[in-house]
Amino acid sequence: QQIHISDVIRAIRNIAIREGYAPPGPHAEVDPQRCSGCAVCTRACPYGAIDRVVTFIDDQERTIARVDPNLCQHCGICVAACPSGAMSLETVNDRELVTRMGAGGWLERPGMLQGGADAPRILAFVCQWSIHADSEWAALDALQSDGLRIVRLPCSGRVDPAMVLLALTQGADGVLVVGCAEGECHYLRGTYLGRGKVLLLNEMMQQLGLASERIAFAQSGALDRRVLPRLVDQMRADLVRLAHEPAAAAV
Repeated sequence: QQIHISDVIRAIRNIAIREGYAPPGPHAEVDPQRCSGCAVCTRACPYGAIDRVVTFIDDQERTIARVDPNLCQHCGICVAACPSGAMSLETVNDRELVTRMGAGGWLERPGMLQGGADAPRILAFVCQWSIHADSEWAALDALQSDGLRIVRLPCSGRVDPAMVLLALTQGADGVLVVGCAEGECHYLRGTYLGRGKVLLLNEMMQQLGLASERIAFAQSGALDRRVLPRLVDQMRADLVRLAHEPAAAAV
């Protein structure tokens, strides 16, 4: 039986908490006023950290989600899955991510497909575990410009389809989601979830008669080096081609 690194980290963390050596770290939180008790987050959590409890809110009996801080691994998958916006996670809540996306007015400037730029403008959501070396992150940060905005996520499964569409309706010509290689996901099935969301968005774009190539999913493994610049260059080439096709109309 294979043992995943996240299982080891979780076991060590739980032992430390139980022995009083460390308090639980940041964990997902539930807004009881918003929670509908739908259990989507319960099914999405890779660690079984969320269950449902019966409680009273405003004198009414309600069933809502409850997070076990000792089991939560801070991946953010539940936040992206929650249909009512009841889940939040410190540093990677929706408001924080949108702020990072639009910092410096980046989203306010029209992209090439909107006739406002000479070159494609790409937003990249990158799993923090898919790029391993600090030197590579430093190199990526140096690449950020008007044509490329990089937003780190705790997991590619945290990507929210609404944020992808927001970017495309604003100043981004394309959105690239980068997750871990097969079998390397730090949060068990986060890569699977991230890729699934992109595939659904691709299908939706096709049904609307829009260019599905504007949204792409890619993977970066532990042994990969400088893979993101290559992925960005490929998407830029695709977007330049789309700029000359009628089907590339803005979302």
